[in-house]
Amino acid sequence: MDALRQRKGASKIADIPPVVLEALNCGLIETKTLVEWLAIHTEILATHVAQQLRMNTDECTLFIQTARQVLDKGVTQRQKQMGQALAVILQKNPALSIPLKQHPSDMVRSWHAYAVAHLHGHNLDVLLDELQHFAADPSMSTRECTWDAWRPYLARNIDKGIDLLMPWVVHEHDAIRRCAIEGTRPRGVWTCHLPELKLAPEKALPLLEKVKTDPSRYVQNAVANWLNDASKDHPVWVMEVTSRWQQENDCTASRYIIKRSRRTIQKNSQQ
Repeated sequence: MDALRQRKGASKIADIPPVVLEALNCGLIETKTLVEWLAIHTEILATHVAQQLRMNTDECTLFIQTARQVLDKGVTQRQKQMGQALAVILQKNPALSIPLKQHPSDMVRSWHAYAVAHLHGHNLDVLLDELQHFAADPSMSTRECTWDAWRPYLARNIDKGIDLLMPWVVHEHDAIRRCAIEGTRPRGVWTCHLPELKLAPEKALPLLEKVKTDPSRYVQNAVANWLNDASKDHPVWVMEVTSRWQQENDCTASRYIIKRSRRTIQKNSQQ
């Protein structure tokens, strides 16, 4: 099993060794690439997870039936609906949260993140507190699902959400800092947009100011992508912010962020 965990991830589904695919479908190992993530058979994985967690008959029926019903859905919808099914189960059997949080499968941990969001979406304080653990998950796939899980609830109260995320952008773990920025991007690449921040990106400036010279390239890319999103609606504002940063913080991190932040502005100026 250690050899499987230390493998190099496949770049094509056809290149995934049968033993690796079986281990992924059994929930024994994490994915290494998006291709491996997409190759997992939701129903097979759910069946194994139900057995591993010793779900009762009703829990198994709901969990596996949901997995079967989402097979023809897009990957994000599959994760969300599996999370909703888990939320129903966790309401009656909260003890399952412990093995779910520690599960070797990053896809299962992602289902759990969506379940937590479904359970606590009515209380943004609790929701973000509960999901911070997932924001630092070893798997990038789970980390991405984490901010997608809380994003719709943050959209309902942007001002409060930004206040609650302030401790995140000064956290020692770069993945948590990055999650706060990535999850508040005005435009979603594969998730919902945040109309309020598209209209008024300056509302998130307190978050961005805390990471404008972040040493982590992982965070730097998120900051640059955030501002590049904003530049599509507010190019003048982005130029003003980045010009000020350039004067205040002329360092390698800041220069990298500023250059990438302006890429759409630069492209448009050449047309």
